[in-house]
Amino acid sequence: MQIQQGSTPDTGSFSAQSRFVTDLGMKSLELIGLVFICEQTFGVSLISQPGLLAKLETIGQAVDAIRKLQLGYLPEGCASSDEARAS
Repeated sequence: MQIQQGSTPDTGSFSAQSRFVTDLGMKSLELIGLVFICEQTFGVSLISQPGLLAKLETIGQAVDAIRKLQLGYLPEGCASSDEARAS
């Protein structure tokens, strides 16, 4: 699966419940590319949130996390940077 900027995907082939790896067959390098595109497009930092990427298995989870980060909330189950340093 290649992600091309400006392309329009066939929305009938996936849903909010679609899992990146098992349903969409994404490999690790593709996931890294997707994270980079999301960070650039939506102005959030997914990588800087300890534990967040490991929790994002579905499209819906990713959308929810991005929305929360845009609103200034820490997605559920993620340690703050201060908490991660303390442990």
